[in-house]
Order: sequence, then C-alpha cells, then structure tokens
Amino acid sequence: PVRPAQRSTHARTEHTQTREDAGDADDADADARGRERGRERAMDRRASASVGWSSSGVSARDFTADDFDVKRWINERTRGMVRDDAGARGGDLGVGASGWGVERALADVELKVQLLGEDLSMSLEERSREGVQRVPKALEEISSVERAVDRLYEEVRGIVVRLDDVEAESRTSVEALRQLDAAKTRMESAKETLQEANGLADLMAGIDSVFASGNIRSMSEALSRMKRGLAVVGEVPEFADGQDKVDAFEHKLEGIVRPALVTALESQNSTAARELRDVLRATGRDGALESTYAETRVTTRMLKEWKMRERDIAASASDNGASKHQNNVRLIEEFLKYCSDAIRSEITWCLATFPEDAAVLIPVSWCSLHATLESAMTDKLSTLPSTLLAPVRRAFETYVDEVGSALTKLANDSPSKAKADVVKGAIYDALMATVEPFIAVEQRYGEFELNTLRTELDAVVNIPEARSIATSDDLGSVAHNVLATLPKAIDIMSAAVNRCMEVTSGVETMSCIHAIESAMEHYVDLIALVLRDLREAAGLIDSNAASLKPNVTAAGEEFIRGSMSLLELLEAVPLAVLDFESKLRGKVLEIRKALRPALDGGAEFRESSKARSLIGLSVTAHASR
Repeated sequence: PVRPAQRSTHARTEHTQTREDAGDADDADADARGRERGRERAMDRRASASVGWSSSGVSARDFTADDFDVKRWINERTRGMVRDDAGARGGDLGVGASGWGVERALADVELKVQLLGEDLSMSLEERSREGVQRVPKALEEISSVERAVDRLYEEVRGIVVRLDDVEAESRTSVEALRQLDAAKTRMESAKETLQEANGLADLMAGIDSVFASGNIRSMSEALSRMKRGLAVVGEVPEFADGQDKVDAFEHKLEGIVRPALVTALESQNSTAARELRDVLRATGRDGALESTYAETRVTTRMLKEWKMRERDIAASASDNGASKHQNNVRLIEEFLKYCSDAIRSEITWCLATFPEDAAVLIPVSWCSLHATLESAMTDKLSTLPSTLLAPVRRAFETYVDEVGSALTKLANDSPSKAKADVVKGAIYDALMATVEPFIAVEQRYGEFELNTLRTELDAVVNIPEARSIATSDDLGSVAHNVLATLPKAIDIMSAAVNRCMEVTSGVETMSCIHAIESAMEHYVDLIALVLRDLREAAGLIDSNAASLKPNVTAAGEEFIRGSMSLLELLEAVPLAVLDFESKLRGKVLEIRKALRPALDGGAEFRESSKARSLIGLSVTAHASR
C-alpha cells in the first residue's frame, strides 16, 4: 500500500503538472479541459484521503477565527483520527499502532490542508481569469457609452442653437405685438377720453335739471359720471372749474340724502338705509354715513337717556352732600350698564343692515357718544371724594371689558371691507373715548387725595383752643392726646396708598406719594400749633432766651413738666415716619412689578386684551402726558 506521505508527494506532483498544463493552454477550450481534469483529480484525492476519516474534515472556516491556535488545531484533528483508526483496528492502541496512527493522521491532515489550499488557489485563479476576460468587454461598453454621450451632446447643442434662433424670432414678434397693443391701448384711451369729454360737457350742462328732478339715484349716477369724466379728461381749460362744481353738487346731494337717511335709520328701514348708503358711497361721502349713523342711532338716543336719568337723580337727591355723591356714583354705574346692553343690540341691527360697514360704524358711533358725554361725566366725577372713586373705577373696568370684547368680536365676525388697521384704530379710539372721563379724574387723583387726607387729619387731631390750653390744669393730658393722634395719622396715610391701588391700579402712585408728603407736612403744622399754645400756657419764654418769666410759680412748673411730655411726640414722629416710609417702599416695588408689562409696552402686551383694558388705556394716557 502507498503511505500517506507518498500520496501527498504524488498529489503535489500531479497538481503542479495540472497547473502547468492549464497555463500552457492557448485557447478557452484547453483551459476548460484542464480545469475540469484538475477538479476531477482533486475530488479523487479528497475521496481517497477521507476514507475512514470523515469526522475530521478540514474547512477554510477553521482558519478564519481571530484566536486561531495552530498547535491546538493539529492536536484536535490528529486526536480524532487516531481514535477512529484505533476503533477500526479493534481497539489496539499499542505503541506501534498509536505511532503509526499519528504519523498517518498528520500526513492525512497535511494532505487535506494542501488540497484545501489548492482548491482556494484554483478558485481564485478561475475568478481572476474570468475577471480578466470581462475587462475587454467592459472597455468596449464604456467606449460605446462615451460615443453615445458625444452624439447626445452634439444633438443637444444643435437643439440649443435652434432654440436661440427661435427665441430671437419670437422676441421680435413679441416686441411687435407689444407695440401694437400699446398703440391699441392709447387709441382706446383716446376714444374713451373723447367720449367722456363729450359726455362730460353734456353732464355739466344738464346737471341742474337732474337735481331738479329730485331723483336721488339719478343725481348719484350723474355725479359719479362727472367725477370719472374729470379724472379721464384731466386738466383741460374747458373743465377747469369742473371739480369745484362736482364738490358743490356733492354737498348738495348730501344735504338731500342726509334727512332721508336719518328717517330710515330712526324707523329702522334697512332697505332704504342701504340704498342711501350706496348713494353716499358712490359720491365718496362715506364720512357722511358714519356721522349720520352715529348721531341718529347712538348719540342722540343715548344722550336723551343720560339727561333723563340725570333729572331723576336730581329730583330724588337731598341737600346732604354725601347723599348727592352717592347718587352721582349710582347714576354713572347704571348708565354704563345701560350702554353695555345697548351696544349688543346695536351691533345686531347694524350687522343686519350694514354688514360690510358695521366694524367701523359701531366704534365710530361709540366714540362720538362718549366724546359728547365726556364733559358732563367728568363734572360728575370731579365732585366725588377719593373714597368714592373705587366703585366708579370698577364700573368703568367692567364697561370697558364688555365694550372691548363686543367690538373685537364684531371685527372678527363681520365681512368688513375696511383695512384691519382702520378697524383696529377705530376700536382703540372708541375705548379711549369711553374711559376719558375717568382718566381725566384719575390724572387729578393727587389733588383729590390730598383734600381727603387734610379733612381726615383735621378730624383726628382736633386742635384745642389756646384759651382752653391756658386754663387747663393737666397739660400732660393734652400732650398725651396729641401723641395718640400719630398712629391714627399713619393709618390714614396707609389707607391712602391702598385707596390709590383701588382707584388707579397704581398708575398714579407718584401723585399719591406727593399727596401723602403734603398731608404729612399738614399734620406736623397742626402739632406745631398745639406745641406753640402749650409753650405759652406753660409760661415759657422764647426759645432763644435762657431764663423763665419772673411770674412762673410752682403751678408753672407743672405746666413745664406737661410741656416736656411733647418731647415724646417729637421723638415718635420721625420713628413713625421712617417705619411708614419702609412699608411704602415695599408697596411701591410691588406696584412697579405689577405694572411692568404695561409700562414696558412690549409687542406681546399690545396684542393682548390687557392693552384694551382700563389699566392699559390709563398707562397709555399717562405716558402721553
């Protein structure tokens, strides 16, 4: 039998001869036959080598692991082969048998590894040969594609040249058409001008007869044609006074239309009101519609309501000043509530009658109403003490919020033809006119608050007469009573700060502080009067002297001790003022923080509903001062 080593040498010799035969072949058929013979021989060798050793096959996958250990791998392969050989020999694992089995196993493993390497080499060689054979064909295809690209480039360039030629021709044709169209337009304009000139001359001559007929629609159409004719004709000497005539006839037409429009609005005749609105709009008299609507539908009617309520309040008022003030507060609160209800019903009717104009008509009307009532309401508010301004502010806050919400909803819901800025400006003007009476009083808050503080301080201090002090047996008691007024005075001034927040929301804080400062000076003056009378009653001489009057007796010493108690007051006043100042500073910081968004006036605040509230409008008015 042939030993494994001999078979391995023989296999290498045959494989080398096979590769030389394959390399010497000149054509594809010889190469194919050589590869086929090589594969057959390799298969025969693998078959003969694997007889009895099928469990120890070799694969290229065994060598791909990163942790491949050649010694361990050889031991594993030979160990299995020796075990299989011993089993085939009946379990004889003697030294001779084992040594022979190991040698045979190593030779067989070597052969299998060699055959695997040859298979891989043959496969790589075959892939390389196939790749080399495909290169010429790929080169030929690339050359074919390049030639096709060149042909396509030439075709595209030819198309571009032809397009340039066509574009030049088209541009010439378009320019010619444009010139023809311009000439046609000028000819039509000249034709229309001549027609308008002829018609305008006839209109100028017959406009008096049109107005004499009394037909409002014919008057409106005639004036519209005259305005168009004058715009087309331009500055022609023949019609130099045409615009003046048109203006005069427009005023005349407005005078004719306005009474009819007033009647239609009062009777709520929507159809007639719309027709008369169209007449005014055709002649460019939109302002006449706004003023007539505001005066007829809102101002006149609401002014009558105000005067009637004012008469009722005056008839039921008593001579008591406090009762009169309360009646004025009630008048303003109830009238604002009435106006809030009225604007909703007015919006409903206006939307049904003038849907395109309602977004402007209602704000303009409310602005007109409150501009008319501003003087009367301001006079009522000016008579109120600062203690009664808080409920008035709450009434104005509620009214402004309701009116602002109604007007904003109207602007969003109505199909208005007016620009958004125009509508927004009309709403702002209406809201500002609404709160103007209160803002006028608010800006005088410092004056009203100072009067209130003076009155309350006079009532608290209650200065005794100098004669009663002079005849008093207990001047210490007098001094103690005066000292007891200090905490009351501080409480009065603290209440003024809280009242400022209720009445002005802190907008007039500086005015309030100035009023408190003046009130503090007034309080000190009152205390100084008491001190002067006590000094005289105690028999003290002028402060610049160093001796007492000669008639001072033992009783006078009591007077002196009583007057000395005023030193407690002189010490307590500064301490109380400093404590009050500290608390006032804290409140001012809180007010500043609350008013910061409104004072800054950022875009976010201007677009929010707070800008249309009473405090937002107050800050705006305050900033403009």
